[in-house]
Amino acid sequence: MSPAARAGALGAFVLWAVACNPPAANDGCRQDTDCAALEACLASVCMPRIVGPYALAAVVVPASGVGATTEIPQQLFASTATTLALLPPITATGRAVAPMNTPFAQVAQGELSLTFVLPAPPTGGEPLQLNVVAPVTAPGGVVAFKMMFPQARLGQTAKVFVIPRPPLDLVLPPIERDVVMAADMTIVLPGIQDLRAVVGVVRNEFDQPAFGYSVRVYRGTTLVSTRSQLAPEDGRFRVSYSRQASPALAGVPPTLELAAIGAAARPRVRIALAEDTTDVATVRLPAHPLSQPFRIPVVTTNAQGEVAPVVGALLRLETPLPASSSGSSAAFVQEAQAGFDGVVEVSLIPGGLEAAKAYRVAIVSPASSEAASRCLDRFDVGPGLDAGNATPTTATLELPRRPELSGVIQRADMSPLHRAVVRASRTGPVPGVNACEAVPRVGSASATTETDGRFRLSLEPGTYRIEIRPPLTDMAPMWAVNDLVVPSLGLQVAWQLPRGQLLEARVVNVDASACQTCRVQLYAASTQGAAELRVEAVTDYDGRFRAVVPAL
Repeated sequence: MSPAARAGALGAFVLWAVACNPPAANDGCRQDTDCAALEACLASVCMPRIVGPYALAAVVVPASGVGATTEIPQQLFASTATTLALLPPITATGRAVAPMNTPFAQVAQGELSLTFVLPAPPTGGEPLQLNVVAPVTAPGGVVAFKMMFPQARLGQTAKVFVIPRPPLDLVLPPIERDVVMAADMTIVLPGIQDLRAVVGVVRNEFDQPAFGYSVRVYRGTTLVSTRSQLAPEDGRFRVSYSRQASPALAGVPPTLELAAIGAAARPRVRIALAEDTTDVATVRLPAHPLSQPFRIPVVTTNAQGEVAPVVGALLRLETPLPASSSGSSAAFVQEAQAGFDGVVEVSLIPGGLEAAKAYRVAIVSPASSEAASRCLDRFDVGPGLDAGNATPTTATLELPRRPELSGVIQRADMSPLHRAVVRASRTGPVPGVNACEAVPRVGSASATTETDGRFRLSLEPGTYRIEIRPPLTDMAPMWAVNDLVVPSLGLQVAWQLPRGQLLEARVVNVDASACQTCRVQLYAASTQGAAELRVEAVTDYDGRFRAVVPAL
């Protein structure tokens, strides 16, 4: 072969070798052995491993249908791969038992929704919530259920919320109980002696038996009673609720509420009850003019200064009506949603030529909108339809823009953090400011950082927890900022994340096999306040995962 041919062949081989084995970027590592001791290869970069012992609390959720969650209060991680072993769950059987003299004991079918809420472990994680649906299969007052829960919860006391599903809510009120978590549990449902019954008769403004209403008892905004519907022949009702209020509702007086079934445009009546009230006698619905259709435009001013419709805004309008008996209040309440043109079409009691009808309005803006939620103590509605005229349009409801949380996020070396997810979770209102009731107490929004590390989020004013989640192959760790107050004027921030180190672990099942596609959450151990989520990962086919954590 000629020198030229040999050179050509060598060049072709080099090109093939480079194509098949391209040089790695940055440090040039392809595997851990390319890095120095106590380093590992992540995204072609050699980065330091953790220096054990690194203490974290672990929560491992197996793949769907495999088993219950495993909680490890404190796991020590080393510079080499650490093994997390799942613990066998407790398989529990339980019963919800009612005395035979209760109406519930005569029911032959239906379902109870049971929600077990256990406190967060002291070293990290969220409160544990377990949901069970228990069907009634035969009359007799006993409902059986099965569930699994982590070993670490054995002997702990759980709050159990029992919610009857229709039609069982006609004979059993929602209840709250404390239950010790065990392999065999019994939840005692209330008997006749535990309930207070309230009876009465409802008549309309023409002194005829009313119909089309449901009757319930609330403590604040929490439903505590059975559901009753008015008897069509005489308008009678009977509701029952627990004599003993739950600790969370202690001191909150009961209120009887009559609400129209479905979306009917009828008055809503509330009657304050004393703790020993058993008979409210005759309740008369207030007389009022007939409701008529109205159109309410809902708009905001967008970032370009243009007026834009707020699609999907939820409106709640309420106007008081004259009470028909002492100790009661009445209101006309309507709820509706804006369409694609931002217009709400709703049936309202109109005002007159001399005076408009005043409504109290709460507007909840969609999470994806630039508009903020808003409450108005007074919103005037004028005269309704004249013969042959089109549906009247009220004054326009204008919503302010949501304040903006913006800023820049950098790594420990001050380089911009690109493609990180910034998630803001609302934990409460702005301290010292009366929040509009339309603003959800909790809510979340997220954004992704740009190439320069900048992000923007439109939020309701309030107090937030901010989670910063870098890409999985990035050298920056997950980080959080608590109790960040975003005022109505917005806020600009600049955050620099701590230096990261690599943590590696393997998760195995009870039989020592690899726990595939298991979800792993690691928390910074804490005995005071909320623990910080440091890692959220999913294991591979071998049960392994890698994650970046803050350097100690």
